[in-house]
This record gives sequence, C-alpha cells and structure tokens, in this order.
Amino acid sequence: MLVVCKAVRRGTKRALVSCDLPFGPLQEGIGSALRAAIRIVKEGGADMIKLDGAADFPEAVRALVRAGIPVFAQFGITPQTALKFGIPYGAQSAAGAQAPAEMTAQLVEEAKVLEAAGASLLDPVIGGFGGGPWLDGRVRLVHTAIGYGEKWLDSKTETYTNTAKASLEAFSALIADVRAARQIKG
Repeated sequence: MLVVCKAVRRGTKRALVSCDLPFGPLQEGIGSALRAAIRIVKEGGADMIKLDGAADFPEAVRALVRAGIPVFAQFGITPQTALKFGIPYGAQSAAGAQAPAEMTAQLVEEAKVLEAAGASLLDPVIGGFGGGPWLDGRVRLVHTAIGYGEKWLDSKTETYTNTAKASLEAFSALIADVRAARQIKG
C-alpha cells in the first residue's frame, strides 16, 4: 500500500489522498493498526486512512483519531453480513431487493458508533453488484465498470468496455509480432 499511496501522492496536486489500511494490522490490534497508519501517513503521504470493516474496530478508530489521523470508516453489507441476515450478497442487485429491517437498524447503529469514535468520513456499503434506481447509494469501482481484471476475460456481465479482453488481444498481437520478427507498433 505504501508504493501505491506514494504514487498517488506524487500524481496529485490538490486532492485528498485516502489510503486503505491493508488487511492484518487492524486485525492484530490497536497498536499494530496505529503503527501501520502512522507509516502510511508519514511515508506514503496519505491524508486519511480508510479502514474496511471499521464498525468492528471502534477503539482503533478512536486511537487513530487521537493520533491526529483522519479515518475514512467503511462498514455495512458485505458478503459475510448479508449471509448472517439470510440474504445472498448478490440479492441487493435485484430490482426491489431490500435489506431486512434489523439489518437496516444495524447499519444505522454502526454509523452512530463510528461517528462517536471520531470517523471523518463514513463509507456505508449498501449496494450489491451493479447499480440502479433501487439503491440508495453505490460507489462504482472503476476496475469493475471497465472490466479490468482476469475474471472479465470471459464474463457476460455488461461493462462499459472489456479492458481485460482488449488487453489480452493487444498483448497476444504484440507477442505474435515479436515472435515473427515483424515491426512493433507504437
């Protein structure tokens, strides 16, 4: 994450840089999470740290905030929490699908806990795969929207483009040209 955070910091002039705390330090404990967050801020240049599953770690949120590190707290419907409430994770993408009342109440409670812990921003995961008018909010990941990644090579899911397939075709053509000693394009 340091390598990526440093690259983003170098490429920005005025943007707020948020960096995810990698899996591990938060799960190991508050001290480990704090050391990792401080390192990401000092060495990586992050302005704030994003904590996935932050509702499970409100004391870590408090510790980072006390240390002067703004926290972007993610919480909400994940594959694990959806199954806990008896709904398949992908069900949120179906038109009209709604979280049960007790799950909604839990999301509100988690938001209040994170606010009380001092989180600067809340990132409620309240959508499923895809998006549409049936969702109250959704961050669409760019790599999903453009079909970037091996899983998209043979995917039938509609994306704005299939970058994975286009990249595979381009690299295959490049390799064929190199092997045939043809002029390289570009």
